[in-house]
Amino acid sequence: MQCFVLLTVTVLFVTVLSYPYNHLENQFLSRSKRSPEELYLDDDYVLVCCDKLQKVGKLTPDEIEVLGACQDEVENKLGVRDENTPLKEYFLNYSTCGNQCLFEKHGWIEEDGNITEQAAVQIATTQLGVEDETLLQEISRHCPAVSSDYTENRNENYTCKRTAMMFYTCAFDIMNLNCPEEHVICNEGCDRRMQRIKTLYQ
Repeated sequence: MQCFVLLTVTVLFVTVLSYPYNHLENQFLSRSKRSPEELYLDDDYVLVCCDKLQKVGKLTPDEIEVLGACQDEVENKLGVRDENTPLKEYFLNYSTCGNQCLFEKHGWIEEDGNITEQAAVQIATTQLGVEDETLLQEISRHCPAVSSDYTENRNENYTCKRTAMMFYTCAFDIMNLNCPEEHVICNEGCDRRMQRIKTLYQ
């Protein structure tokens, strides 16, 4: 199988807050190995393993306003990273809190903390640009349950709830699995993730 050998992108607010994302990513990518305390994050973040998914759409004024408000909230909550906090841990907490804020302000998370199938379709179309009906059905069928299970069982390593971030992680996993062969990105992280999730979503 032919595939692109590219750096995997870890998405912060998925396509937003570009300055803090680029600033942190440039520092993070300069490190070739993760420290032991970061291993729990191995499958805990968005991976882009399909080069068709890396296009960023134009944000509306309302979206920019919401993102700005969320950025302020996140920075007030997390503060400045100290030297004892691993960069990736801070980076993922930043994206986790930002996405959670974004989902809450858009009303995509119910009072019980869950995402409905209807909201899942709206998120996939407006935030991720998904138009294919089969993909929308797969995302709305799997990802609300994935994000709900995660918020109930595995929040101890994060400052904010993981509902939104795990929804995005699930959605990108499904889109990666359905990536046309000529657009697949090959690297160790993507190969490992794809092997793990094939049994979950196919």
